[in-house]
Amino acid sequence: MVRPGWRASASLPGLRLSGNRDVNRHISCVAAACLVFILAGLNAASAAILMVSVGGQTVSYTTGQLLSRSDVTTITIDKDLSYPGSMTYTVVPLAAVIGPLGMKAADTLQVQALDGYVAELPGDSVLNVSRSKPIAYLAIESPASPWPNLPGQSSSAGPFVIVWTGPNAVRQQWPYQIASLTEAPPAVQRWPQLAVGPEIGTKDPIRHGQTLFVSYCFVCHQLSGAGASNIGPDLGLPMPATQYFQPAALAKLIRDPALVRDWPGRRMPPFPKSILSDRDISDIIAYLTYKAGGAGQ
Repeated sequence: MVRPGWRASASLPGLRLSGNRDVNRHISCVAAACLVFILAGLNAASAAILMVSVGGQTVSYTTGQLLSRSDVTTITIDKDLSYPGSMTYTVVPLAAVIGPLGMKAADTLQVQALDGYVAELPGDSVLNVSRSKPIAYLAIESPASPWPNLPGQSSSAGPFVIVWTGPNAVRQQWPYQIASLTEAPPAVQRWPQLAVGPEIGTKDPIRHGQTLFVSYCFVCHQLSGAGASNIGPDLGLPMPATQYFQPAALAKLIRDPALVRDWPGRRMPPFPKSILSDRDISDIIAYLTYKAGGAGQ
């Protein structure tokens, strides 16, 4: 691609063509070669590299390598979470990328985005291939067909996005602008601050809130120093969020932060009821309230 305002020319800047036809031809060839080199460099710069650290090994995949796989296909997402309306992606099954490397279902796939966003995806979810459950795909942005810019932003969702198909796909995490995928133990094992005590049963709303917190809040917020992302404020330090927000106000903030307060550069999105029900938000607040009390820490 040539920058606007540039014009390809047979002559090099600062050189005057002589009357010798052979010399002119030589200079023209040099100019053409330089132009091809520039264009090739620009094209190469637009390609991306995905770093994958799974199963004790680290592998890098270029955009071209992923697009040339035999299992590459296209899917259309009717209600895309990154773009309004529907979106068609070129994809490969995520399980086919990380499974052969040795990804374990009991572990977590940590997804690092270019902007510091860090998602924690359960291993059993990203390895699933059954149509009875959501199936994860790695969407690849082709330099030849770039995606549109995200709404209100100056860049697309690329170079890589994780998208889902199947039942309840909307409730999964859809990280975009992905830079790397890394296998790791579950977040609760890496950060004991997230744990709940043994007195909290498996069906207790507090434990359910813990699961939801890791899935939806932990991608941007730390809790008492636990977490890999710091896009948003720590919800436990220096003062727990439940101590300076009334429960009703905190619930409204989680549902749609603009309903409570707004600020330039706000990045926290609203969570419609199709993603987080009222009960889900109540359980997240119950978990944060429990952690603010210091129990189980």
